[in-house]
Amino acid sequence: MIKYIYIGFVGLFLLGCKRQDHELSFDIQKQVILNCNSNPIDNLTIKNDSIKSNNFAVEAGLLIYWSGEISVRIPNELDLSNIPSGYIIRQGGRIYEGNKYVFKPNSSYTIKKFGGGRSEFYLRVWTDSLGKVVKTTHPKCGLQSLDSGEEMYQG
Repeated sequence: MIKYIYIGFVGLFLLGCKRQDHELSFDIQKQVILNCNSNPIDNLTIKNDSIKSNNFAVEAGLLIYWSGEISVRIPNELDLSNIPSGYIIRQGGRIYEGNKYVFKPNSSYTIKKFGGGRSEFYLRVWTDSLGKVVKTTHPKCGLQSLDSGEEMYQG
């Protein structure tokens, strides 16, 4: 009987330790990527969905990942115009120089958060003629990832 009580407690403990899945939103007013739960933004990819007339991508994808000090808290919000120094940025497999990324004008992007054994989370953004994000699939938290058949939301 004690064995079953012990197994029950261990099972309840493990259920309580379930990590939250990734969830992002894009704040159009502030032009920042926001994490919707307690998971920091430690791994992120940004892919320009636009293609040239020759069917090649307009630009190589961007990989942003945290490589800063363990004692420093990883941000829950990411402003691409001022990326903190703890991040390593790669574009097309090469180190990206600088700490500022500017979206291309009149483009659409898929942003994906991944890692930590959790399921990936996708959202999309669209830019205007100046490269400013004017529309997103996820203007607020609480929406499902695009890979789960999410409908289009506009901010």
